[in-house]
This record gives sequence, structure tokens and C-alpha cells, in this order.
Amino acid sequence: MRYRVWVKDLPPSSAIEKIADELGLIPYALAGDMGRGRAGSIMQALEHLRSRESRGACSFGGAVDYLERLLEEGVEEELSIDGGSTPAVRIINLHKAKGLEAPVVFLANPGNHKVFEPDLHVDRSAGRAEGYLVIAKQKDDYGNTEVLALPPQWDVKGTEEENYRDAEYTRLLYVAATRAKNILVVSTYGGSPEKSPWHPLEHSFDRHNCREAFSVLKPAGSAAGVSSPAEPGPIDSGAMQGAAESIREGLESIAEPSYEHVSGTALHSGEDLPERQEKGRGTAWGTAVHVALELLVRKSIVKGDSGAVSGDSRVDAQQVASEVALEVELTGAQKEELNKTLEGIITSDFWQRVATAQKVMSEVPFGTWEGNTYSTGVVDLAFLEKGGWVLVDYKSDSIENDNHRQKLIEYYRPQLELYRKSWEEITGEKVVECALFFTDQLYYGEL
Repeated sequence: MRYRVWVKDLPPSSAIEKIADELGLIPYALAGDMGRGRAGSIMQALEHLRSRESRGACSFGGAVDYLERLLEEGVEEELSIDGGSTPAVRIINLHKAKGLEAPVVFLANPGNHKVFEPDLHVDRSAGRAEGYLVIAKQKDDYGNTEVLALPPQWDVKGTEEENYRDAEYTRLLYVAATRAKNILVVSTYGGSPEKSPWHPLEHSFDRHNCREAFSVLKPAGSAAGVSSPAEPGPIDSGAMQGAAESIREGLESIAEPSYEHVSGTALHSGEDLPERQEKGRGTAWGTAVHVALELLVRKSIVKGDSGAVSGDSRVDAQQVASEVALEVELTGAQKEELNKTLEGIITSDFWQRVATAQKVMSEVPFGTWEGNTYSTGVVDLAFLEKGGWVLVDYKSDSIENDNHRQKLIEYYRPQLELYRKSWEEITGEKVVECALFFTDQLYYGEL
């Protein structure tokens, strides 16, 4: 029923496009043999229908007949959905070029631009579409016509159609001028420039120095273009090499980073991570610990409207461990170890401080700028006491002895220093303490 309404109320190309989208026709085509070519053919057929509608053929039955003819006769060129990805020379019109790019693009055929007066206007602003047609007859073999009858108020409707025609022409010019990645070559018609469809683009090149013309088309920040003589001349190998060098320099300039991104977890003391004895837990264990501690905060710390908190250390550690084990896919042994770890945390002095804090925040992301450096991170736990904020980062490293633990603290110190600096800069409030909480030994180590 929905498809019937679309076919009745929408232009054929829009109705078919919506039906194809709902049926998943493009993904289905991509999943089969020669999928990209088949999907490209569907999109090409839709583009043909739109072009046909622009010439006034707007019946659904006619569109179906037209598609049947396309199937029987074939199209002039097969279009892949990612065409242009292989090195090749392709000759296509602007409608087929939409969405495609190439390193070098030639805008050819500069002497075949004709502007026709509109003879058809379709008004879809009311509840139903209304068409207005100019009645004319052909006078000669050169395309000249004689007007026999005009629709009412054709001066207004014809002007509206002219505006649409001109806007569509401008859109096509934009498509033409933006297909090239590196070099755009625009053909001109020397004697009668107005005969060239690319004539409106020529103002970018009509300079005594081509360096200025190149700068118009180059991205901001790229290198200056290649200069050339004031008068156009033949392009030799030297000019091509100069243009290639200019393009290379421009691309290198664009590729230079304008800022540096620093992640808190990537900061350390500059030394290698201290060696530790592996316990066979895998990367899932560290993730499980962080998820469990975040869940523990949410379950045991109740926030009031004023931002104050009240704590309840009697949260069910077994329940939290079970929820996390399902989410992170822990083994039975890991689940039991996580449960014991959480029970130890709940009864620790560190957790009592969290439960009695004025405010508690968990997994707080941040980002700060300093010069050309953008620093980001996530504070595992932040809680506010009378003196100021306390920032804590959880670590699931396996601790061998006191000396090894102290080396880890020094290794992670720059990360906590970044958290302290960024927190004070963003909130304007003082951080009185930064610490690491090692879940392996339930050790709270202040920096």
C-alpha cells in the first residue's frame, strides 16, 4: 500500500528510489557477483530516469517502459559504484561524473553549448502537479520554432523555469570544476567563448599571470602554482614537470599536521613500562576492572539534587561481578577473582572516602588546548572533599613487590599530572590529590 502511494504521489525516479532503498536493493546487488557494477547500473538507471523527467516524461508507466528498453538495449557505458578507482581514461558526461574523482580531468567539447528557451513548466506547489506547455512548430532544419500558443501567465512561469534552468547549469558547472584531484584542464573556444559550456569558469584563468589562476583553484594553505607566459602557449614537458612539482609541494604542505594530539594514556615517564609477571588474565581483565568500578560507583553512591552524595558500602559485589562478566565475557575463574577484588575494594579505607565525599564523578572525559597541542583523557574517578578534588586512575597491573609498584607509580606520573592540570584549567577548582589505585593489591598510591 505504501509503495502504491509513492507511485501515485511522487515522480517515478523518486518513487523507484524510495522503493529500492526500502527493499535494500543496492546492498543486495553489492553482495552478489560483480556487485559494484550491478549497484552502479541501478544508480545509473535512476539518473537516466531523472534526466528523462527533466524533459517532461513523468508517467510511471512510461518510466517502466523506459527501464525495459534500457535492459534490452543496454547503456552506452557500464558504471561501477566506485568508478575511477582504477587507472584508466574514461569519457563520460557530467551526469555520470557526479560522485566521481580523478587525478586529471579534461573539460572537453568547448563548442557545443546551446541555451534553449523553456517550453514546459511543472508546478508542484499545490496538492497536485500542474503542467504548462508552449505550443510551437518547427520552422526549419536548424531548430528554429514558431510559437502558436502560450499558457496563461507564461511570462511568470517561463521566467521561473529559466531560473531553474540557470541554477541547474550552475550546479553542473560546480560538478565539472570539482572532479579533479590534482589538475583540471578547461578547453576554451577562442573565437566565440560564449559557445563553450565552460565559459563561466574562464574568469578564474583570465589573468596575465597563471600563478594567480592556479591559486584560485588550489586549497587554502597549499603552495603557489606554476607561473607561465602571459599569452597561452603549447604545454611542453618542462611545464608539466613544473606543474607536477608544484602539486607535490602543495600536497606535502597540506599533509603537515597543524596540531598535535596527546592522549593521557599514552603519557609516561619516558622509561619502558616496568616488567611484570603475567598472570594469564588477558586484556579483557583490565576492561572488566574499569567497568566494574564504574558500576560500583553508580550502585553505591547516590547523588542528591545539590550534587552532594550519600554512600552505601553494602552494595552486592557478586551482582556487579556477574553483570560485568556477561558484558566483557569473563571466564568463571575471572568472574570469581573480580568478585573478591570488588569485595576488598568495598571494605577499603579508600572506598570509605569515596562514599563520604561531597561530590563523586566517574569516567569523566576531557580535552584541553595548549598552543598547538590538544590533550585528551578520561579521569576514572574524581571526588570532592573539603580541601578540593581528588583524582584517581585505576590500574590493573600485576604487582610483584614494593619496588616494582613504586616504579609503576613513577611510570604513570605524567598521566596524572596531565589530569591534574587539565582538571584545574577546566573547572577552575583546586586538585589536592592525585593517586593510582592498583586493584591487584588494593593499593592506593598518592603521587
